[in-house]
Amino acid sequence: MTVKKFKSVYLQKVSGRYMASYYVQLPNGKKVRKMAYGRTEEEADANRAKMLKTIQATSTPKLTSNMYVGAFLTKWVQEVKGIKESTRRGYEITIRLHINPRLGKMRLSELDVSSVQWAMDDIVEKGGSNNTTRIAKVILSKALKRAEINYWVTPNIMSHIELGTCHHKKKALMSLDNINTFLNLIKGNPYELFFLLYVLCGLRRGEAIPLKWGDIDFENKTIRIERQYSKNGKKLEVYDLKSETSHRTLPLISLIEEYLGRIRGNHDANEYIITNKDGKLPTPYQVDWQFQKIKKQLGRADICLHSLRGSVATMLKDLHVPVKDAQEILGHSTPIITMQYYQQTTISNKRSALNVLANSFNTI
Repeated sequence: MTVKKFKSVYLQKVSGRYMASYYVQLPNGKKVRKMAYGRTEEEADANRAKMLKTIQATSTPKLTSNMYVGAFLTKWVQEVKGIKESTRRGYEITIRLHINPRLGKMRLSELDVSSVQWAMDDIVEKGGSNNTTRIAKVILSKALKRAEINYWVTPNIMSHIELGTCHHKKKALMSLDNINTFLNLIKGNPYELFFLLYVLCGLRRGEAIPLKWGDIDFENKTIRIERQYSKNGKKLEVYDLKSETSHRTLPLISLIEEYLGRIRGNHDANEYIITNKDGKLPTPYQVDWQFQKIKKQLGRADICLHSLRGSVATMLKDLHVPVKDAQEILGHSTPIITMQYYQQTTISNKRSALNVLANSFNTI
C-alpha cells in the first residue's frame, strides 16, 4: 500500500478544524483519499505524518521489478546454490518445458495465485503427471522466495497453490527364493560384483559402478561409499555424492569379500574395481542390459534393477532391523523415505499379523 502526501493543509469551514489530505493506494491498484484532522494547521499536518508512518510500517512494500518470469527463472537457475549439477539440469528442463511456456511472458509484479494455479492445472491437462506439477511447484517456490526478498513478486503465492494427489507406484519385489536364484545366475557375469553390491548392500547403480580398491578396507572389513557415476549433460562423469547421508561406510559382506579376494591382485588404490575389458567404467546401459538377460532367466519380467534395492529395504524390515539402521545402509536422507517409498509389506506379512490377532481372540 502506497501513500501520497500533499503539502497543503485546508481549513474545514463547517467544523473549524484543519484537515490534511493524503492518498492510499490499495493492493488492487485503486487510490482512496484520506484525511487527518487537527485544531491547528500544525496539528493536522502532524496527525497526517503519524498516519503515513503507521501505514508505511504495516503495509506491503510496492513491488519494484518489471522483470519477466522467464528471464528471472533462467537467471535464478544458473545462480542458485546448494544443489548438484544434475539437479540444476533437471530444474532447467522443467522450467524450459513446463513453466516458461505458461508463465514466462508474465512480469513478476503481475504474478498471482490464479495464474500459477492455472499453469499447474494446465500441465496436467496437457498430459503431464501430478509428479511433474509437484516438481514445478517446488522449483517455483524456491525461486520466488528469492524474488520476495527483493520485493519483486507478491509474497506467499505458492502457499495457496493446490495440486492433485501424487501416488507413488510400488515396485515389484523379489522373494528370498528369487534372490538365491539370482545370486546363482550372476556367477561368472562380467558385472558380478555390481550385482552383489546391489542385492546384498542395497547400493544405487551410480554408487556401485565407481567403487575403487582404496574404498575397500580388508583389515577392518568395511566398504566406503564416496562417489557416484551419472550423466553431466550428455557426458558420464564421476563426482562426489549429493548429500552427507549418502556418504557412508558399510560392512564387507563375506560373499563380496570372497569375490574381491579372487580378483584382488596388485591394484592401485585409485583403480576402479568394476571395469570393461578396455579398463573403462561400464555405462549404466551396459549393466542394465546384463540385468535384462538375468531377469529373463529368472522369469520375473515385472522387476527392474531398482527392485533389488527395494527388496533389500523390505527384507531389512522383515528381519526387524531398526529403521534408522536401514536408512543409513541405504543412504537415505531421512527414515521417512525408507519407510514410505522403499519398505513394503507382503500378503504373507499381513496374513501372519492377522493370524496373531485372531489367535489372541481365542485366548480371551
